[in-house]
Formats: sequence, C-alpha cells, structure tokens
Amino acid sequence: MKAQTNKNKGRSAVPQKLKTWTSIKSYLSIKTIFSTLGLSAAGLWAYFSPFTDPLKQSLAHKLYKESPSIQISCSPCAISPGESTRINVEISPNSVADIDKGVVKIRYDKNIFILSSDTPPSFETEAINSRRRLDKYFALYLSKNATNVSSSEIRASLATKYGEYDSDALSISLAPPQSTAELPYIDPNGRREVILSGEWRIEIGGSLGGMKITQDQHNDITGTYWLNSPTGRIESQIEGYKDGTSFKVFFLRPKSQSRWRIDANFALNVSDKSFIEMTGCAFSLKPDKTVQSDSSTPIKGCAVRNYPGWRGDGSTTFTASAQLRDSI
Repeated sequence: MKAQTNKNKGRSAVPQKLKTWTSIKSYLSIKTIFSTLGLSAAGLWAYFSPFTDPLKQSLAHKLYKESPSIQISCSPCAISPGESTRINVEISPNSVADIDKGVVKIRYDKNIFILSSDTPPSFETEAINSRRRLDKYFALYLSKNATNVSSSEIRASLATKYGEYDSDALSISLAPPQSTAELPYIDPNGRREVILSGEWRIEIGGSLGGMKITQDQHNDITGTYWLNSPTGRIESQIEGYKDGTSFKVFFLRPKSQSRWRIDANFALNVSDKSFIEMTGCAFSLKPDKTVQSDSSTPIKGCAVRNYPGWRGDGSTTFTASAQLRDSI
C-alpha cells in the first residue's frame, strides 16, 4: 500500500507542476502583450482618464458649489463720441469644482454705448479650471446720444448649466466730444466720398493708440500715429494714399529703417452710420533691394508679405474707428 501511495503521489505531482508552469506562461504572455502594445498601469489610466474626468467633475459639482470670479477691464476707460473702448473678461474658479462651459454676455446702457459690429454680443467659453483671460473681447463705441452724462457702468455675466454669475460694475468715463474739425466727413459734393482727414482710434495687434491724418485733393495721406507699448509711447509719421475704399499707408518707425505697411478697407458701421471703421492688416517690413515683386496671395488672414524693395518679417491685424463730422 505504501508503494501504491508513493506512486499516486508521483503521478499527482506532475500535473501540479504543469499547472504552475501554465500559469507562469499565461502571465508572461499577458505581460508580453501589454509590453508590445506599450501599455502599463499608468498608460491605462492615461487612456481612460478622459472618460473618467467628466464623471469626476460631475461628482465635484454635486459636492462643491461652482464659484467663478468674473472681472472685466477697459482700455481706454475714458472715451468721447467716435471713440471706442475694449472690454476684456477674466474668469477664475474659487472652488474645487471647475467652471463648466457657458456663455459670456456684456450688459450696458444702449442709449449710451453701441456695440461694435466686429464683436459679438455674447460668446461661448470652454470649461475653466484655472484663472484665464478670455481671448475674445467686446468693443463699445460711445453713442452720439450720450449727452449730459459723465460716466456709465457696464457688466459682464457668465451663464453655465449650474447658474448665472455677474461681474462687478465697471465705470467708463465719458469725455466731451472732439471738435468737428478733427473728424472725418462725407463730402457733400460729387460722389459723396468719405474724406478721411481727422483723428482716429487705432489698434495694431494688441497695441492701442491713435492717428491724426490729412487727405489732400489727390487722395494722398499724411499725418502722425501713436501707440501705447510696455516700453512707452511710440509716435512717428504716416505717408500713403486712399484708393476707393482702401487705406494704403506706411507707419514709419522712430529711429529705424523698418516700418509698418497698413493695408485696410473702410466702411460705415453697420449698426450706426455715424461711425466709420477700418479693418485690415499691418505688415512689418524691412528694406531689401533684392525683393522685386509683391508676394500678395489670396490666403485669408494677415500672413507675412513682401513688397518691392521691402521684405516682410511679421504681420498682425489693424483696426481703426472714428465718428463722422456730419453726425455731431
């Protein structure tokens, strides 16, 4: 019986070893597959994280109240008829829960301000998990009806599916109107063309400033411009011409051979015909006699561009606005 027992033990030992070896091979096979596919615990978490994040945020909103802080700023904060102010919006979360995607709107007295046709009355935002200054902004003109008022307040609001939130009020100072002699006007004779002579509010990229120009009988343009920059005020000369509804001038740069080439079109504001606006591009150029032709292309946007004798080394957007003399 002992021999039989030992024999049985010997028989049962072989399958046990095979079972262990099979388990090891299975483990190694799975590990090999994961290794081949480049998967790991961290990799799997990274893969499934986009699917779990919405669940985490949904839970966070149930445990914590959404609490955004909305701040608005103006540039400039004092305007007169014919001038505009740019309103930027900054949103910060004050809770563990992210700020859900939503819609930002601006509120203002429509008897005093006019929203620029270049900016929408509202725009959508993505979810926000840290302090952020929004890329989009609002631009407001001072209406010609704004009389006997020294200031007016504006606000911005954010609406998400969890609630609606308002910014604190921001006060815009209203300055006396410019002299009518300093404003563009529509020539009452002949083709009733727009005479661009006068003072304008301008923006090149993110830099705000102004220009004062004169248009002569040959449609040549001369004048000066100024821009506010982090290093101080920049001021220099303007030279160029008007062609139909096109504004084609050089903005010279102080103490430099490089210059801006402004290529823009002008038209009356769609919402209020008492305002005129320019939109176009500002091309940064430096002298280069090897450039023999214009590199203008039909591509939309302000791409870097060459002109005969000038090589482009940068580009950005250009806008300008003014109130018409006849509307005051």
